[in-house]
Amino acid sequence: KVGKDTFTASKDTAIYIPPNVPHSYKNTGDDTLIFICVVPNK
Repeated sequence: KVGKDTFTASKDTAIYIPPNVPHSYKNTGDDTLIFICVVPNK
């Protein structure tokens, strides 16, 4: 979930989350979730 929008992501999916937007994620599958977060330096 990003803001009020809900997404279903699959393998090799990227989702952009704008600054200061509430977000969450949940693994609904049986495989291990790999979550990579990239935060650029200003």
